[in-house]
Amino acid sequence: KEPKCPSMDAWIKKIWCIYIYTYYYSAKTIEILSFATTWMELEGIMLSEISQRKTNII
Repeated sequence: KEPKCPSMDAWIKKIWCIYIYTYYYSAKTIEILSFATTWMELEGIMLSEISQRKTNII
């Protein structure tokens, strides 16, 4: 009869794949959050400049 649990090699490969997936998913999430933060800062700068120009015109 075949054992019900996977071999040690199969188990290690499965855990390793989960680890790699989690690592890359985390890295991608950090990259996206970094981009969003930069975008929000840029938007704030642009709105500030527009507001400053309107104040200077008045």
